[in-house]
Amino acid sequence: MDLGLILGYAVGLSVAFSSAVAGVCDVGGPCWAAAARLFVWIPLLAGAADLGEDFCLAMTLTHDRKLGESSSLNGWPRAASILARVKFSLLALSIGWAALVLWPLLVP
Repeated sequence: MDLGLILGYAVGLSVAFSSAVAGVCDVGGPCWAAAARLFVWIPLLAGAADLGEDFCLAMTLTHDRKLGESSSLNGWPRAASILARVKFSLLALSIGWAALVLWPLLVP
């Protein structure tokens, strides 16, 4: 179920941002359009980080571990935590871009 959500937000935000590039170019000029083209990739990177997080969590759950030995997890929980932070940072950046730049530029 999480894979569908990842696909939905990553591709959905990316398509929405890519459809706004032409409008940003018309209103803000070529510099803003270049930034808008870069922001098309941010949701896809967040989706990739989310997939990596899911993999790390799956490895944590399936790893044969003994009670009380955290070293036997081989760092999978820590990697999942880092990837979750990266994912949420990229999504916050995307929402900030949409709210602070796209909305004022494109909505009359």
